[in-house]
Formats: sequence, C-alpha cells, structure tokens
Amino acid sequence: MTSAVGFVAAMEFCIARHDFDLVLMGHSIPQKDQKALITALRPKCPAPVLSILRRGESSMPESDYSIDALDGPEVLLQAVKEALEVK
Repeated sequence: MTSAVGFVAAMEFCIARHDFDLVLMGHSIPQKDQKALITALRPKCPAPVLSILRRGESSMPESDYSIDALDGPEVLLQAVKEALEVK
C-alpha cells in the first residue's frame, strides 16, 4: 500500500512504480482534480481506478469504479473486491 498526498506525489509514485493493483481516490480530492489525475495516470499505470465521490457528485467515466463516500465500508469493500477480480 502506498499513499500520496497531492497530484505531484501521486504522479511520482506511478512513474517510479507501475505495479499497483488498484488506485483509490478519496473524496477529499475535488472531482476535477480526480479527473485530471486519472487522465495523467492512465498511460503510466494500468491499474483500475476506484473514486470515492462526495454526496451528490455524479460518477466519472474516467474511473473504473465510483462509490459515494457515505455508502459505508461494506460498499467500499465490495467495490475493491470487484476491481481486484478484474485482473
């Protein structure tokens, strides 16, 4: 597990490592920044992307999976399971 705070740090991790199983984007990242980060990461990091969205945000076609932040841990775990089964 690797954690990055901010766009630049996330890009540095993906440039240095390409072996991620899953990229998880937290709801504290504004949706426009999530979209930009996913677009930048795709060519360098083939892992599926799971975006956690704030209440009322629409799902993003850039993400492979999206869940609402308030849906609870069971929904998050199910989405992670589904994303990892795709591999």
